[in-house]
Amino acid sequence: ETHLFKMLTEKNVRVQRYNQKDLIQFSLKHKIISESDMPSINDIRSMRNVVAHSDSDHTKQQANFALNFVRKLLKRN
Repeated sequence: ETHLFKMLTEKNVRVQRYNQKDLIQFSLKHKIISESDMPSINDIRSMRNVVAHSDSDHTKQQANFALNFVRKLLKRN
């Protein structure tokens, strides 16, 4: 989310920093992310919410998936 906000700001797009829906919509519109990224983004958001609101843990495989996706996204932009 921080990366998306930063990239949008650099493109002079005004968006609220913590409005996830707008961050994603504007990031799609400005080609910072693509529709093909959405399943991974949604999986990572879900993982974060589970951790934030319960005592559940994620597997090493899930953590590696999230890290690899974010690293690739950062390199693209």
